[in-house]
Amino acid sequence: MESKMPRAVRVNNHSNLSESVYEMIKLRLLGGQLASGTRLVEKVVAAQLGVSRTPVREALSKLEEEGLVEIISHHGTLVADISSKDIEEIYQIREALESLAVKLALPHLSSRKLQELARLHEDCRHFLEKGDLYPFIKVDKACHNLLVRLSNNKRLIHLMGNLNDQTRLGRPEPFSIPGRAEKALEEHLIIIEAILEGDVRRAEDLVKQHYRNA
Repeated sequence: MESKMPRAVRVNNHSNLSESVYEMIKLRLLGGQLASGTRLVEKVVAAQLGVSRTPVREALSKLEEEGLVEIISHHGTLVADISSKDIEEIYQIREALESLAVKLALPHLSSRKLQELARLHEDCRHFLEKGDLYPFIKVDKACHNLLVRLSNNKRLIHLMGNLNDQTRLGRPEPFSIPGRAEKALEEHLIIIEAILEGDVRRAEDLVKQHYRNA
């Protein structure tokens, strides 16, 4: 199966053009519009986007570095197949990194950021009670992203962003197991309570358990 890129890209600067092509392909990858194993043919993608092959090649190279596509000799570029084993390994790393993020963030968390975290949790509860799973997933992701950003560790933030993208590609429906969303909400609340109490060790342990339950 080959890719379809319906919109053309119009940017003057080459580096911006390459970045725009990268963002457009990535958006389709993470949006589920390009299934695992889909071939991404440079000249076809370039024609669909109305650009030359160079920015497409650069974009695909960057996506390969992020583990979202595979460039295979004599076969071309394929959307990566993220297996259940890959997801297990990714979650092990995310568990370690996010618990570290909590440890780094807690000593200098402002009351405003704590309020933001509590608000996101309430938004999660609101959407779950309404049965709106898609916005629940978005806010759930925002909770995790906020904790990671508050670490103020740019390399940790970058690594987690990349791992999150791989997770989305390999596991597009994270709460498909019945009752998992409700359980995740309870776990969020306990984690937030530990953070509000300033209990670093307990918050770290709870984050680790949260990932093991995912």
